[in-house]
Amino acid sequence: GNHFIDLVNSAEIAPAAPDHDARLFGIMIGRSTWDRLVIASGLWDRYAQHCSITYHYDPTHEYHRGHAGLDEITRWYDDNQPVSTAARFLDHCPMIQKLPELYPLLVPANLDAANLYRRFHVEVVCETYCQGQTFFPTEKTFRAMAQGRPFLVMGPKNFLANLHRLGFRTFGDIWDEGYDSMGENFRIDGIFQIIDTLVDRDPQDIWQRVQSICDHNRRHLASLTALKSLELFRDV
Repeated sequence: GNHFIDLVNSAEIAPAAPDHDARLFGIMIGRSTWDRLVIASGLWDRYAQHCSITYHYDPTHEYHRGHAGLDEITRWYDDNQPVSTAARFLDHCPMIQKLPELYPLLVPANLDAANLYRRFHVEVVCETYCQGQTFFPTEKTFRAMAQGRPFLVMGPKNFLANLHRLGFRTFGDIWDEGYDSMGENFRIDGIFQIIDTLVDRDPQDIWQRVQSICDHNRRHLASLTALKSLELFRDV
């Protein structure tokens, strides 16, 4: 079973409603990878006024210097724009109010994010395992659910479909979730297509429309255990 379910539930997270001046999108990255860097730098470059961005990358810190992801971007894209945007973005990092004393971020530090959740309505979740035939959601996805947030997920193909197998609901009635059939850089393009369509919409309108789904996910997560999630997945 998935032990992250038990970890998030044991944290007893109280949902933090968005502040009155909250941005539409939020992204929170502890360790940089190529895909996280492409998404965060793209949000920063194109939609900074609509986004709350937390990015821990710190070039003075040995842990972070080994996890930038710039080299990998060149393997996935045949043009220079993603690389140059990412490099400019890293020049502005770290983007965080207070640097933690220790990396990597582990439980409970990576669950204590209520002050960050108040800054946005929709989370862009960048999962840990994103390539190949895999499905292993971590605290990143379950934390968004516990906080009552709608989400877009950078993950492997069929990540959302597999969440449905566990009994969760996602947001295909509100925006196009066709990106879930895509992997790697194509999935990133699909996520940005959704962001492109949502940035001009009223955050409060989106917030009202997602409430029933978010409430369901929060309740369903609280009812699950790691063992029960495994049984559900096997039975479908």
